[in-house]
Amino acid sequence: MIQAGATVQLAEYLAKTNYQDLPGPVIEKTKELITDQLGVALASSTLPWNRKVLEYVQDMGISGESRVVGTPYRTALEYAALVNGTFGHGFELDDYCTPCGAHVGCVVFPAALAVGVKVGATGAEFLSAFALGAETVIRVGFAFTVRGLAARGFHSTSVYGPFGAVAAAAKLLNLNKESLTFALGIAGAHCSGTTEYDQTGGDIKRLHAGIAAMAGIRAAYLAKKGFTAPPTILEGKNGSLQAFSSSPMVEKLTDSLGSDFYMQATRIKPYACCGAIIPEIDAVRQILQEHPLKPAEVKQITVGVENRALSHVGTVGPEPKDITGAQFSSHFSLGLTLVKGSNDFRSYFDAMNNGFSDRDVIEVAKKVNVVHDEESEAIYPTTRLGKVSLETKDGQTYSAKVFHPRGSPENPLSRQELEDKFLGLASMVLSRDRAKELLHAVRNLEHMKDINELADLTVSG
Repeated sequence: MIQAGATVQLAEYLAKTNYQDLPGPVIEKTKELITDQLGVALASSTLPWNRKVLEYVQDMGISGESRVVGTPYRTALEYAALVNGTFGHGFELDDYCTPCGAHVGCVVFPAALAVGVKVGATGAEFLSAFALGAETVIRVGFAFTVRGLAARGFHSTSVYGPFGAVAAAAKLLNLNKESLTFALGIAGAHCSGTTEYDQTGGDIKRLHAGIAAMAGIRAAYLAKKGFTAPPTILEGKNGSLQAFSSSPMVEKLTDSLGSDFYMQATRIKPYACCGAIIPEIDAVRQILQEHPLKPAEVKQITVGVENRALSHVGTVGPEPKDITGAQFSSHFSLGLTLVKGSNDFRSYFDAMNNGFSDRDVIEVAKKVNVVHDEESEAIYPTTRLGKVSLETKDGQTYSAKVFHPRGSPENPLSRQELEDKFLGLASMVLSRDRAKELLHAVRNLEHMKDINELADLTVSG
């Protein structure tokens, strides 16, 4: 008899909860996250570093019925999830959660889609699996704590992701409490990945989501076969929380489970950069809205951040060497804000194609100073403070503070903004009509009889 520790309690909740048990706002949030993830994955499927992962899978020659988003290619479940997860995390536009550092869609959606297609899940079953996977990612993230994880250099997507992916996959496989407990235990064996990329760059961050999604499927199917694992993988003496975090909070796994849905804390990105930079961009935009300055008028920009952001987005500096560096550089990103007036997909993509050599952007980026700030430290990780002071060459100083950046639960993107983001990204691969058809399908997903219909809509007709 398995003792009812935190991992078992979480498994029991996942096993017994279905679509009809989920509140309306949770279903709506789930649809938002699915919409956002689909748009990001479709656009990112065109990018060369992400395509390398697809090419790797194609070279493996493993056949299957699982759809690779944005392409006519099909492969086995795990490999489709590997590619789709990489696509979904492939350009710093996917959802995120500041209080726990988690990313949801890029790990849960690929696992749910692959397994959903395999079992012929209904839209309602897919929605509930995604929602429960998202709730698992966020709760696990709160339990690890973002400070505790960062202190040891681990990447949230790699560590939390397998648990969310396996929750969604196991739900679609109808695993019982015992098997789901073992599935979580097996998923825990796949946690890995560090944040060294925010120091020296590289493509690897994109792959972290794909590995996590792949791991979730593997863990669910092994558990279905009767493969066992520690039923205390999260809270145990040598479990994941103790191994990966310097300050775990086990109680977050089960506190108010089923009544409070932590997944609603997930944020939608308005800009194609690390979430830590988004409040900074909003603060600069606020200053420019009130005081329309030209880049040449700016003498210095000071950005106050907590220690985590200082390391995460304050290290690369004004002259990034690759796209990962650009998207994790406060200096360069704020240079784009002032010079180009935009931090969207196209802004970073064009900067990459120009070798990050735009002298106007670089000159502004060199004027950015990222410094530690006690006020920012005090409120993190509840939220990130966008605290900016801009000094002009004629001696004027303008300041702004943003406590709730665009896309946060307190300052959400409107439905129109969310749909515009999706259509702009999806239309890079699909026809405009097909993109609208896909959007309509997600809006009405609970009525879909077979999730294969959704998968088929991710390819141009």
